Amino acid sequence: MSEVLEEIKDIIEQGLRNDIFRAERAIAINREIAKHSEEINKGDEHKKRILAYLQNLTVNEAILCTSKLYDPVGKYPTRSIHLLLNLLIEKANELPEIREKHNTIKLLRELHTPDYIIDKVNSDDLSEFPKKFADYFEVLVLDFETEELLNEIKDFRDKRIAHNERVEENLSVQWESVEKLLNLIKQAVGVIGWAYLNTVYMYENRYHLSSDARRLRSSVKEILNS
Repeated sequence: MSEVLEEIKDIIEQGLRNDIFRAERAIAINREIAKHSEEINKGDEHKKRILAYLQNLTVNEAILCTSKLYDPVGKYPTRSIHLLLNLLIEKANELPEIREKHNTIKLLRELHTPDYIIDKVNSDDLSEFPKKFADYFEVLVLDFETEELLNEIKDFRDKRIAHNERVEENLSVQWESVEKLLNLIKQAVGVIGWAYLNTVYMYENRYHLSSDARRLRSSVKEILNS
């Protein structure tokens, strides 16, 4: 595997993929606890305390992992979507031919990607697709709605998790906001996985690791039944 593909693989496998997984696992556990809140509150005091503590931890985990996905590229390059997009642009000339053209095109169409980008999958100039895709995706990442959602969770992170600010407002985060931010990164991981890593992260517009992330929900049920 070439050096640039090793870099892409590292950003995705050691960064984006892991943070998506941890965030989705945390949300699933949090929701499962919330679903049984009435039962928990009537039950054993020890279980109630440990599950309340676990619920707080899952909020922190989901918020921190999601915000990490969007970290800007600074002095210490973190494995974020911005680092991946920069790499696709800066090293486009070093990227090999797309391995899975059919599946890459299929996923791009499912994601309603513009035709001018899809057409570049079969371009003789191998640098055209990564550049065009990265430019297009950067617009989505910097979109006003995305920025609003990101500001929502960063505000919560900065005021409630990273610091303990003396603020009067009752800060909260909607899981729907977090999931929208996660879904956007899943799309990039899915496309680049097909195109350059020969790895199936998305198929028929579904991110297949999501079901794995939610499996730990069953452990909450086991705790309640024990």
